Amino acid sequence: MTEPPPTRGDPPQSGMAFDEFFERHFDAVSRYVVRRLGVQDAEDVVADVFTVAFRRWDSFTPSHGDGLPWLYGIATNVIRHHRRREVRMLRAYARTGVHPGVPDRIDDGDMGPALAAALAAMRREHRDVLLLHTLADLSYEEIATALDVPIGTVRGWMHRARATAARELQAHGITARGTTTSSEVLP
Repeated sequence: MTEPPPTRGDPPQSGMAFDEFFERHFDAVSRYVVRRLGVQDAEDVVADVFTVAFRRWDSFTPSHGDGLPWLYGIATNVIRHHRRREVRMLRAYARTGVHPGVPDRIDDGDMGPALAAALAAMRREHRDVLLLHTLADLSYEEIATALDVPIGTVRGWMHRARATAARELQAHGITARGTTTSSEVLP
């Protein structure tokens, strides 16, 4: 585990020091980043996530809840800077069937490479909401908070992500439970 950043005092109304916050959420953020980018790039990205969080610590408020959705939002923004790498990784996985960062919930045996191709085909924001929901177990409300967008936007992006996934999976000859509806392909 990486050493926590320097201690910073409690933000207004949070009741928690940054080092405690870091310890509480480091593992969850690390798992999310590894699932998105693979092990090789995760350490640097996670360090960047907590560096940004540390810099913005004074803006953390109780409306951010326990802070995990806030951190996932920061992680998603940092990952955007690594987007090309993520898409290359997904495309390589789709071709080879070998991917070190795909979690059990996404990698469903033979479906894994086809799903990686579907994720690579999605617009960035559609992939982000889908993976925040699937990998980080965030609700639509938490995703809206994490990405600082209205919940209706999250719903629209999720609908488009599911539609793209269904279309791409169907192109690979995969249907969910004998159907091709997008709501049954992904959560």
